[in-house]
Amino acid sequence: METKKVSTRVGTGVRLIAILVCLLMVVNSLLSTFGDTLTTYLGLSGNGSEGAMSEADCMAEGREIDAEIESEGAVLLRNENNTLPLAKGTKVTILGAMSYNYVCGGTGSAGGKYDEYTYTMKEAFDGSKEQGSGVSTEEYLDVSEKAWNWLESACGGARNSDTTEEYYGTTGTGEQKSFSGSDYAENKDAYGNGDWGGYSRVNEFAKEVYERDRDDILEDGYTGVAIVTFGRSGAEGASPVMDYDGDGKASTGTTYLQLSVDELGLLDFCKENFDKTIVLINSSTPIELGPIESEEYGVDACLWIGHPGEAGLVGVAKVLTGDVNPSGHLVDTYAYDMSTMPSFYNNDDNKYTNVADIETGYGQSNDFGCYQYEEGIYVGYRFYETADAKGYFDSDAFTQHEWKNGKAKGYDEVVQYLFGYGLSHTTFSQKVKDSSVTLDPHTENSITVTVTNTGSVAGKQVVQLYMEAPYDTDDTCGIRGVGLQKAAKVLIGFEKTKLLQPGESEDVTITFDTDDLASFDTYGHGCYVLEKGDYLFHVGENAHTDACDPVKAGLADSVIYDGDGAGARDTDTNVAKVSMSDVDAGDGNMLPGYLSRFDFASGMETIMQHESSCKDESLSDDLVKVLATKAGETTS
Repeated sequence: METKKVSTRVGTGVRLIAILVCLLMVVNSLLSTFGDTLTTYLGLSGNGSEGAMSEADCMAEGREIDAEIESEGAVLLRNENNTLPLAKGTKVTILGAMSYNYVCGGTGSAGGKYDEYTYTMKEAFDGSKEQGSGVSTEEYLDVSEKAWNWLESACGGARNSDTTEEYYGTTGTGEQKSFSGSDYAENKDAYGNGDWGGYSRVNEFAKEVYERDRDDILEDGYTGVAIVTFGRSGAEGASPVMDYDGDGKASTGTTYLQLSVDELGLLDFCKENFDKTIVLINSSTPIELGPIESEEYGVDACLWIGHPGEAGLVGVAKVLTGDVNPSGHLVDTYAYDMSTMPSFYNNDDNKYTNVADIETGYGQSNDFGCYQYEEGIYVGYRFYETADAKGYFDSDAFTQHEWKNGKAKGYDEVVQYLFGYGLSHTTFSQKVKDSSVTLDPHTENSITVTVTNTGSVAGKQVVQLYMEAPYDTDDTCGIRGVGLQKAAKVLIGFEKTKLLQPGESEDVTITFDTDDLASFDTYGHGCYVLEKGDYLFHVGENAHTDACDPVKAGLADSVIYDGDGAGARDTDTNVAKVSMSDVDAGDGNMLPGYLSRFDFASGMETIMQHESSCKDESLSDDLVKVLATKAGETTS
């Protein structure tokens, strides 16, 4: 009996030790992953006076990083007659409601906080932020105090404040409205409730405001350069208003994502009163910027700054004055007219009038806004590059259509700033030095590019690598006669060089896995497929323009990632296969209007009839039955 007790105690002890070892392993793993974060918050390590990082030190380091990220990511869109960089200490006038109330970081869970640590544009540009704010600043530009004081007063004297009642605003239709006394209170909603970071109202004063207060704005010696900001915000769970003027049709009216009457009026005012105008685009979403190229508005330079956070404007100042040569590149396509892209017609709130009584799995009626999904993979540059490759922008279906901004023909009249676009103060050459592209399944490929600074100032270049995959070379893939949908160009890798001095070169290698090039084949094989044929790998200045000759590689047979044969991967616990295909109603045919590379013209024609952002629509009877069936299955 005593032996059994000892054995029991030993067994219990072993189990306890095993549990403790497991706990220690978990704690060790957590500390190795999150140790720096934990010690920072606990004040146990860092760069403080006693080896501990205080909250102030942590925040200061964050603001330094914010400024660095902004200076690396800002994109120079326009620079006529080498307007930028400005000389240090250049006298400038800052105008525009959004220069004072710039969008720090969107709204919702991504919203920025305006507090004592947040830089105003003036503080970032002229170095007037109080010491200890966390970012080492200097006087990059000499900002007009007179104009800034006027702007501060016009914007209500506080960030994100209602504008004061003696200033003008505009109604949703662009009608000029004077807000004063009870009239201001009554029309407050039309002006926007002071929601400077909102996503449904363009914030800017009417040109009449600037002209009326001209003597309070213009300061002797500061009429050489005007800097203005055009801001757009965004929020999760909401789309920008595309029928901004309320005329019931987005494709012929004004949208939130184009320059407003008041913004164009501000450009007019600047052209009339200043030698040069520089525009900052404070937006995380593309805007129609065609007017900035027009001589009518006299914009000399334009810099995309995104949403810079609380200290990013210091990085903007560095770019404006040449401390940093801009090296950012766009991650969106800026079209002259957004109605030329399919997703334009399927956003904002779309109400389906004949499904309101269907109960959802959440126990409520389906009476909320929905989105049509018809563009498939053809979003952003994937649409514009593929449509151009298919000749759509030169076809009668496109050129004879009356677009929102008028007639257009050819890629250059459709796309203003390309995906991957970005100017620099220097020039670069790029040449493929070496390549190892076998396209063998489960292997890594690489392309090495030699980048040389061929200009006269130091700068950085981003090497962009795009894949052009074969289309409709295997009739077992995709829908028979239509093919497996793939974009004409797909970004598969990019790397930024170090700061290259004039004449200096650097070899940049981009690697990519063969398996990552596969496309999901819903209708043919029901899994990922790497279709046979010739693959071209383009080193691009952007998504449209090659920097040098492409690398070519061929694939004799398609690779089917169904878990068998060449497509089998040891790393796959489960093979990705089709589990639902609501889009085809079960008969293998796509819904009318679902965009296909096989026939862009007819697909776009059907999509453009929907205009879902402006009107209620009805789903087909077949799809209503599908929804009702699925809802019944869910609720049961």
